[in-house]
Amino acid sequence: MYRSTAGVANTVDPLGGSYFVESLTGEMEEKVHSIIEKIDDMGGIVKAVEKGWIHKEISIAAYEYQNAIESGEMPIVGVNCFKIEDEELPIELFSLPETLSVQKKKLEKIKKERSSKEAQSDKGTEAQRKKVGPVPQTGQNLPRSPLIKGGSEMRVDGDVGSYFVPL
Repeated sequence: MYRSTAGVANTVDPLGGSYFVESLTGEMEEKVHSIIEKIDDMGGIVKAVEKGWIHKEISIAAYEYQNAIESGEMPIVGVNCFKIEDEELPIELFSLPETLSVQKKKLEKIKKERSSKEAQSDKGTEAQRKKVGPVPQTGQNLPRSPLIKGGSEMRVDGDVGSYFVPL
């Protein structure tokens, strides 16, 4: 199986000498340089993409790859060679749950929770502002204990900061 799919039988001693590996490397290098020259001749990669050349080359390569698999020229174990006829695979297919309706319910729940928290926070913030008193003027000492007590009960970002900036 390995011999027929990996191509190791295509040469007498594939890893015994470096010639075979070097020749494959040289062949790949020539192909890469050829493609880079074509791209440079077109004016660069951006121009090649704009002209549709890159997409065309990818499509051609994908078509040739699929044809090689289907014709058996490129052996893939279990797909076009060494496959078990009438094999039943014990795979359970994933079925998509009713995610949209579940998400809508969760979103409604979150919206209700947020609106009730914000309403409670607004009431708490106003009560704490009344306890703290008027906004301190520049240079005055800040009333620490009411701010600390009020800060622990203020729930929404900006509640404490809004105390220092008159609304």
